[in-house]
Amino acid sequence: MPLPPRTRPVERRARRGHLARRAGGRSLAAALALAVLLPTGAVAATDPVPAGSPTAQSAQVASSLSLSGRVVSPDSQPVAGVLVQVHDVADGTSPVGTWTSGDGTFRLAGLDPTTAYEVAVHDSTSTYLGGFVVSAGGEVWLTRDRSRAQVFSETTALGDVRLEAPSTIQGNVLDSEGRAAAGTQVVASAPDESLNARVGEDGTFVIERVSTRTDYALSVTGQPGINTSQYLTLEDGTWITQGDLAGATPVRGGTSDVTVRLRPSPRIDGTLHDAAGVGIDGLYVQLLKSGSGEWAGSSPTLNRGKFAFDGLEIGADFVLFVSSYSDPRYLGGYVRVADDGTATLVPDVVDATRVSTGTLGLDVTVGETGGFSGRLTGVSGASEYYSFTLHSADGEIVGWPGQVAADWGLGADGAYSLRSSTPGTYRIGINRQSGISRYAATYFSTTKVQGVTTVAKASPVLLTAGEITPNVDVELRECASVSGRLTGWRPTSGTVTVYDDDNPDVATRQAIVAPDGTYSVTGLLPGRYHVAVDYFSDSGPALWGKVFLGGGATEPERTRLDVPRCAPVKGVNIKVPVPRLEVTEAPAVSGMPVVGAELAVTSGVWTLAGAFEPSGPTAVRYQWLRDGKVVKGAKNATYVPVRADVGKSLSVQVTAELTGFRKGSATSEGTAPVVAVAPGS
Repeated sequence: MPLPPRTRPVERRARRGHLARRAGGRSLAAALALAVLLPTGAVAATDPVPAGSPTAQSAQVASSLSLSGRVVSPDSQPVAGVLVQVHDVADGTSPVGTWTSGDGTFRLAGLDPTTAYEVAVHDSTSTYLGGFVVSAGGEVWLTRDRSRAQVFSETTALGDVRLEAPSTIQGNVLDSEGRAAAGTQVVASAPDESLNARVGEDGTFVIERVSTRTDYALSVTGQPGINTSQYLTLEDGTWITQGDLAGATPVRGGTSDVTVRLRPSPRIDGTLHDAAGVGIDGLYVQLLKSGSGEWAGSSPTLNRGKFAFDGLEIGADFVLFVSSYSDPRYLGGYVRVADDGTATLVPDVVDATRVSTGTLGLDVTVGETGGFSGRLTGVSGASEYYSFTLHSADGEIVGWPGQVAADWGLGADGAYSLRSSTPGTYRIGINRQSGISRYAATYFSTTKVQGVTTVAKASPVLLTAGEITPNVDVELRECASVSGRLTGWRPTSGTVTVYDDDNPDVATRQAIVAPDGTYSVTGLLPGRYHVAVDYFSDSGPALWGKVFLGGGATEPERTRLDVPRCAPVKGVNIKVPVPRLEVTEAPAVSGMPVVGAELAVTSGVWTLAGAFEPSGPTAVRYQWLRDGKVVKGAKNATYVPVRADVGKSLSVQVTAELTGFRKGSATSEGTAPVVAVAPGS
């Protein structure tokens, strides 16, 4: 925002009252204008003190540091109405500012002589470039690079501060075919400064208000298909684009011959097809940057399986991932290119091939999935999802075919069909994933309608590419449940988990604790379980914790729960202990352990166990100890040793209290043995 014209002297005198200085429009406009001028982190003064005002005169008397000078134009003519401000180097604040007088002079007084300052100058008319004062070669001028600003820590007469008239950088930008690259932008970047210009229909650009003293790096943005900045480098008289800022050729204001020929947009393309060579439309190819895994783009397959990525970073490597979520008939995976140039998909990114920009005509074969179908019986029709998992012979989960529900792939008669799996031989699990479920986990068996409880007894199922294996039928059952309530301290919320981490064939089941503290975990099979509560409370200090059945807080303290058969186990109550204050920094005694010399102890630092933020005590109590035994009546934070303490070590037991929670206690380290007289006395 441009500053208003400098106020005439009569108007300034009329506005020197207290309210006028606080509400005067000139200070606000100056602050806004300087906010545009200064780099990020610099803070403009919101109320510059007019030179010669009573406030400024008082400050000059109280301080020995002042800065003065004259602002002149490039041809040494004085420039009036220019805002000059100082900036605290340490915190960026601007305590003092003033406007140049009719002869261009200024004086900044009332400055703290123990503080280092930078000086900023700004022309509200935009006739000249503003910036920070710097001196070099016997000349004082301005820079927008704050790191180059001169630092002042003593009274200084700057002399003439020479302003600079704004200059331009001009040129034209052509595409790889020699046509005007209209609509792109050319950016001139320097420390704390970035200027740009749009390329016109004729291919020309003009970047205005640049300095002839500053080195700028030029870059082109907005080229179709390229999402990164292309920095300009001058090679053998020709401006070329490349992706590295460090390699950019510096340019200063006054340059008018920048002619850029853009390179063709780098490209990766190819085709996805099935084993018979038929192109597959509707899949998605995703581009990931090699090494970082950062997403770099996505392309659908169209026109018989074709995909393409244009405008990629020059010289970059990528990994291609084929997503098949839109069509479960095909396998997804990462592209791996063989020595003969053909490509297939692999499940692990470590086996993928790095593909460089400029790779054209990739020929990727996509395999078909296998599947299975059947009927789920025994379900109540309630809204619940039934998940399927594929297991290896040793029980490890190696695939997730999906899940079904009454409104998601499960017919009224319990029929379902899933097709998204890699062909192979598996054991099929139903409801084996952890979480909340009414029904018990099981493995499919051709001989038992309710399935079996161990993977070793499960029936192997062959899934063939392009086919659906039928008759994977299972009757689900609710079997056992465990219920009870939380006793003791009542948290805001909690989750009860029933599990057996020693048996991989047992599925973990959970339940949310009801507002009244009750819970019921369903879908359990007979066995021996651990029971744990993870709780959270935001009533008072926010905290979380975990407690096991039996009251223990750690796994070695767990108590086993027997679930003997498919029947409810009730009354499994879990006591949640009241959180205790814990010391995070022990109390410490200070002072000389000498009879008659006062000792003092700190209270220590305390917080609630499991609290997200420190929660200090509401009360602290002290008890001094002599060789670990109570000193009667010594219950303050200070204590003066007596003759009975000679030869004994003193320590303090500190007890911290917080309303609604258990007390905490900690004892300081003992002092050296108390002596009757200080050494050397």
